[in-house]
Parts: sequence; structure tokens; C-alpha cells
Amino acid sequence: MQDYNAVRSISAMNDGGKWSFDTFGEVLPFEESEPYQAKRIKDRFTPEMLDRYLKAMGIHAFDEAFYDSPGGAYLVETQGPTWPNAQDFTLEEVRARFTEES
Repeated sequence: MQDYNAVRSISAMNDGGKWSFDTFGEVLPFEESEPYQAKRIKDRFTPEMLDRYLKAMGIHAFDEAFYDSPGGAYLVETQGPTWPNAQDFTLEEVRARFTEES
């Protein structure tokens, strides 16, 4: 990750198989690192934690108005082919699936 000039990286993901959890870099002051030890990987870094972390950095990713504000963010749409067996999901589909696995 140092090649990408990253200061901190946290990931909890399932790439079509087993869940994995990884961190890189120094813990930031606003982080809630206690849950990182949870037995279930998906409990280590929740969507609610992501929302709080982003807000601590001035990013309101779960607020639609953020994307329309000057200097806000942009939604990016993928066009064209991706890697074999790739699947696209809506936010609602991912939330439903995440809730089902709880």
C-alpha cells in the first residue's frame, strides 16, 4: 500500500468467497478500533462505523445532498466490460444481503 501513498486503510470484504479483514497504517484518532477484534468479520467494520469515519473526514457519503454540493463528490458509473463473473449490485441489494447474513 505504501506505493499508493496510503496513510490508513481498513477493509472488511467478501470477494465471492470467504470474508477477510485487513488494516494498514496508524490508527486514526476517530477510529473505534475495539470492534476490530470481533469474532465475525462483518462486525469488525460496519456501515455505521464507515459513516462515522467518513463524517470525521468531512465526507457525508450517506447523505444524497452531499453529491449535489459544490466540492462534494461525484457518483461514478461503470461502463463497458469488467472482469469475468463480475456482478453489479444496487445499494439496496447489498444492504438486504448484508442484513440477511446477520
